[in-house]
Amino acid sequence: MDKNSYIGVYFYKSSKGHLSNLDFLELVSYAKSLNRVTVVWYNSDMSLSESDRVTSLIKEKKINRIVIAGEDQGYLKPFFTKAMVSVGKAPENVVLASFKERDAITKGDTERAKAILACSLYGIPFETVVSPEEATVNPDTVVIGAGMVCIQASLEIADSGNKVYLVEKPVP
Repeated sequence: MDKNSYIGVYFYKSSKGHLSNLDFLELVSYAKSLNRVTVVWYNSDMSLSESDRVTSLIKEKKINRIVIAGEDQGYLKPFFTKAMVSVGKAPENVVLASFKERDAITKGDTERAKAILACSLYGIPFETVVSPEEATVNPDTVVIGAGMVCIQASLEIADSGNKVYLVEKPVP
């Protein structure tokens, strides 16, 4: 995304959905603080019948990308896509940031929701930034070489209660 691209974020908060369980005010504040975000809307701010208002806002704020954040907000994409196309902008720059789809549904998931939002804003696949799950680690150690330092390291590791394998090449 080029440095002259500006972004609008539309937060869709369903009256029956999980978004109310997230820290909504913190998400809105976070969105406003991000680089190149020029406008933040809420579903209570405008009706879907106000397409002229949306198109004039896109022109005025020079918006090149719109992120629709929330849950079950897919039906809104055609409305914003039509507005973007009507002002000559690329339709693929209307993207969804679905919190529910990415398992961000409780107050404790607000940081995850921020990551989902940031990825959508900047066109980064969310899968590339998700931290891997905890994996078990095998505490066994292999020390290669039987010099004095290697033997000492092996003894210290063994003294800590861990298994050590000392490997040395065979003498010809």
